Amino acid sequence: MDIDADTYRALVSEKDYVFCADGGARHAKALNVVPTLVMGDMDSIDGELLMWLDEHGVEIRRFSAEKDYSDTELLLDYIFQEGFRDIIVFGGTGGRLDHQLANILLLGKYSVAGVSLRFVHSRGYIEGVREGVSVALDEKQGYLFSFFLLSDTAVVSLDGFRYGLSFSTVQRGATIGLSNVIESRNAIVTVHSGTIIQMIQKDG
Repeated sequence: MDIDADTYRALVSEKDYVFCADGGARHAKALNVVPTLVMGDMDSIDGELLMWLDEHGVEIRRFSAEKDYSDTELLLDYIFQEGFRDIIVFGGTGGRLDHQLANILLLGKYSVAGVSLRFVHSRGYIEGVREGVSVALDEKQGYLFSFFLLSDTAVVSLDGFRYGLSFSTVQRGATIGLSNVIESRNAIVTVHSGTIIQMIQKDG
């Protein structure tokens, strides 16, 4: 998992709910974190881990491996239906490239539904921003910033960046959003129309 224990513990408190998609339970055990629920086809969970989950009273929901949705999407749908709207995902940007891409595209689905969904990794995070939303990037001076479109077009403003934008219309597939730098302590991203993915990460 592309996340370290210190980063995890800085973002998660004891009051937060912890859910795992299948093999995510291995990482929870490594961090000595007991999840509330594990969901998936269980193809990444061995007998020893299953015993640990059972000993700690963790709820397990199994699905067939032959299904139309990934374990991550099934879990996110469940969390959404339970009423959660502020979700952080650890480990969603590692592993196979097709799984990474599938997870990143899920940002569009949940952002449009009004969910604050963020995929965190060791150097930063990725999140979706929907139409009509402004995001303040406080205390991120020097971080690299990129954005890409999920919609066909988007109108975007960037304030506090090395390369600013003001109500700029961007087409999907354009690389104008690649490799910017945050220069202000109070940088702001505003999506006037459309939906974007924004990536914030430490340089180097």
